[in-house]
Amino acid sequence: MPKLTSIQSQILSSAAARTGLNILPLPKFIKVSSGALTKALKDLLKRRLVTEVATTNEASTWRVAKGGKKFGLVISDAGLKGIDPAKDDDKSKTAAHQESTKKSAAPPRKNQTAAKHKKQDLVLELLHRKEGATISDIAKATGWQDHSVRGVISGSLKKKLGLAVQSTKVEGRGRVYRIAAAG
Repeated sequence: MPKLTSIQSQILSSAAARTGLNILPLPKFIKVSSGALTKALKDLLKRRLVTEVATTNEASTWRVAKGGKKFGLVISDAGLKGIDPAKDDDKSKTAAHQESTKKSAAPPRKNQTAAKHKKQDLVLELLHRKEGATISDIAKATGWQDHSVRGVISGSLKKKLGLAVQSTKVEGRGRVYRIAAAG
């Protein structure tokens, strides 16, 4: 899959966490100009990562066609697979990413933000899986320490991205975290 911008990744991740998979309205934490938003959404449409659907909800309206028919955007199956490889039944992608993370040296300073987003995307992939992930699963996959994983879950995912992360205790695994479907 071609690389997503951080805005596109945030848009898809937040839509995947919603019950109706609606792209709009955007969560308040996504700060982007209307021009940049239009460009990002048109690119997602062109790449078929989102799909237009008829809507009556004013807040989720993307465009109004001739005759007043309103259309909204929802994340497509391809968009879900793009942020959650487990939905594509391609578990080797996550394993390959983990292996490449272990082998690579520290990225140059200018690429640290990109590396941080790749690891955050990996955390999102793990949390979107049906079986979820433990703190230690995420720490092994990212190379982070446990307290850093907890910080990303509470800070980046819950506060910044507005995702609902559920925590449940599972016999034999301990505490397991998952992205909850938001309503």
